[in-house]
Amino acid sequence: MINRDIDIASFKKVGSWQEKSGELLKKRARVILSTLLLTLISIKLEGLISVLGYKSKDRYRDDYIMPLKANKLFTYTIPEKANDPNQAYIITERGKSFLVGNPI
Repeated sequence: MINRDIDIASFKKVGSWQEKSGELLKKRARVILSTLLLTLISIKLEGLISVLGYKSKDRYRDDYIMPLKANKLFTYTIPEKANDPNQAYIITERGKSFLVGNPI
């Protein structure tokens, strides 16, 4: 039996990708650029998270740190010891080129 009094629209997901994609992309770009600017001087992960207002270190690392590092836009300050307690990040020449709009 079908209930014809139910509003189908009320079952649709709120905040679809089509509705929010522009805002999500703007936020992502803003965080990427902010991260690169902050690494012009060496900065620890905790410092980045604090300045940018992130609560989840793991999520920030997965969403921003790992892709930026994989694309060689910044690097570790102590590359031979990835888990060093004093580990920090610093922008690379490639990252600086990206920031100023030069081909990388």
